[in-house]
Amino acid sequence: MQAGPRSQFCGSCGGENPVEAIRCVHCSDVLDPAAQTPSAPAPPLDAKTSAIVAAIGVLLVALLHASGLGFSMRLLPADASEAELASRMESLIEEEAIDEAAAVSLLVELASERRARAELDGGTLSEREANSLRARLPPEDQATVLGLGGVFALLPTMLAFLVAGVVGTALARARRSREVLLGLGAASIGQLLLWALSVEFDVGALASGRLLMTGPGPAFVGGPILLLCVSLVGATAASTGLSYAVGLGLEQAAGKSDCPHCGHVFVRTRGLLQCPACTRPVASPAAAPVPSGPGGMTRAQTGASELLCVQCVKTYAADVCPVHPDEPLLDPAVEAVRFQLLDLDAQAGTQRFSRWTAGMHTDAAPSASGGVCMECARAYETSACPVHPDEPLLDPAVEAVRIEMEDADDRRRARVGTRLMFGAFGLAAALTVGLANILPLEGSLMVSVFAGSLVGLMAVARVLTPALSPPRFTAWTGTEATSREALAHDAKRELLEPVRRAFAQIGRRLAGFVVASLLAGGVGAASFFALSWPVGLGILCGAVLGALGFGGYVWAVDTRRELGEAARTVASGWRDPYA
Repeated sequence: MQAGPRSQFCGSCGGENPVEAIRCVHCSDVLDPAAQTPSAPAPPLDAKTSAIVAAIGVLLVALLHASGLGFSMRLLPADASEAELASRMESLIEEEAIDEAAAVSLLVELASERRARAELDGGTLSEREANSLRARLPPEDQATVLGLGGVFALLPTMLAFLVAGVVGTALARARRSREVLLGLGAASIGQLLLWALSVEFDVGALASGRLLMTGPGPAFVGGPILLLCVSLVGATAASTGLSYAVGLGLEQAAGKSDCPHCGHVFVRTRGLLQCPACTRPVASPAAAPVPSGPGGMTRAQTGASELLCVQCVKTYAADVCPVHPDEPLLDPAVEAVRFQLLDLDAQAGTQRFSRWTAGMHTDAAPSASGGVCMECARAYETSACPVHPDEPLLDPAVEAVRIEMEDADDRRRARVGTRLMFGAFGLAAALTVGLANILPLEGSLMVSVFAGSLVGLMAVARVLTPALSPPRFTAWTGTEATSREALAHDAKRELLEPVRRAFAQIGRRLAGFVVASLLAGGVGAASFFALSWPVGLGILCGAVLGALGFGGYVWAVDTRRELGEAARTVASGWRDPYA
């Protein structure tokens, strides 16, 4: 009896594979094209992006509500007397939420409705007149909701949603439609709560009350809740569409790859080692041709007592990994498998599979300082980290390991900086809202206070980031923590230097303004003296013209400088062969 074939060959690369393998151990292609491959699972939900979008959206709508820049409402109860309505209107005028002319117009309209309803109740009208009047009047128990600012006041809320969606997408650097939609849903709930607060949580008035617009724009016929829901749905849809377009552009700029195992398309990012959909290795076939996908080797076929999972770096006395059931188990006794494990260690600068590739390393001698755990940032002489036993110990003598340590320190510093930036944003928003409740700040002044405090706090965050995230692997990379002298120098450069430059520029502009005014005033005095006109009027006219001329000159110089910088940037990008 002739034995069956002991191996099979890949039709793509020609490599030899075990007969029980489903994918090629060299190129990861399916050996049998007729075999059904698993479909790509949906990528997991990125809760971080949703949280960022929700936080930014809630902060912005809260800031708009506190500053009075967005759409807000006030409730006029149906049973309110004329004196109570007049008192509410006076309060709105004092708050500058409505002008006096609009308040008088509303009071006149409400008073006319009361008189018409009194005539209707008196029974002095004919049946035809009564029916006509009854059709025009709202129900007697229907509350009136005033929409302050008109329909156009809803635009800032839509802009806040757009900003939240775009910022969340930019931080994720990829399309995140589900995450943006969930985050904006949370922001919509927050906006609805703020609107309900403005009408004293009268749900009946929101659902069936009459909405009267007090600002510019078209009128709205229907319950307030209908306008609010339509506005929020429109803002969410517009923000999700814009975020999708921004994410698509970022993906195109960063480049995309497809998983060789499940076919999921993802964005190429630095440090991405696993597919976001199936969590299997995403290294290129030439770099890491270890087979992946369902199937693989079994103990009955290979005769091995235990099989190896590449993801866990552990062996199991089973045919399926209990942690990664879709990952094939391999027999480390097979020479082709051990060569692939050796390639994985060589490319990653690790020795995760050294127990199975012993003797195959060209530099198998361990470092004198022992292996370093990336989680503990400590060196151990043992074969495994006592605190993180599943974490492989790396050899700091390998250049790739030192580069990975530097990257880990950079990623940690970037995370701390991002958290400080978001903290600065929230602190600036809280500071602005607090000042708005204490001081009578106008809308433009409030925006200026928010922008100024945000810029200052972000500068502080940039200075504190190196101090709060010192390098953890300085013993092996040589990168030292920021000293107090360097921190003081950075603080001076980030905080004091811009203020000094601003005051210096203001001083130069003020000196130029005074010189131009004096010179022009002297020329005006001489001209008026020659024409026998009042010399004082000539000084005044000359000074005004000199000030205007100096202002125009400064504007022209600043504009020319900005245009020149923009042109140089475009030219350098055009000449860059790698752009």
